[in-house]
Amino acid sequence: LLHRQSRQVPPFVAECAFGYHQHVGQFEFPKFLHPEELRDASGKRPTEEGYTTSTLWVPTTLEEYKLVCNGTPPTPMMLAFWQTKSQHFDKVVLYKVGKFYEIFFFDA
Repeated sequence: LLHRQSRQVPPFVAECAFGYHQHVGQFEFPKFLHPEELRDASGKRPTEEGYTTSTLWVPTTLEEYKLVCNGTPPTPMMLAFWQTKSQHFDKVVLYKVGKFYEIFFFDA
């Protein structure tokens, strides 16, 4: 879990960590979603001063994605989802796939 250091972990991040630990083993999470790896878009950890809960660091290249997704490159649809989610991490993102809207990972 995320350890408290100089400041308290934001409630949203604590909820994500709880959800991760409830579902680990059932689902495969990319490494950048593991509680100990979470960072905002500027690279700050949740316990660091200036951390922004509304953004999420996600890989920017296909090679980076392969490293953090167990060697499996994401689909073009998931790449687009992560680009959106990286700027709206603290919001539920409904992603249209065909006729339906899908939610993924911590939003589900």
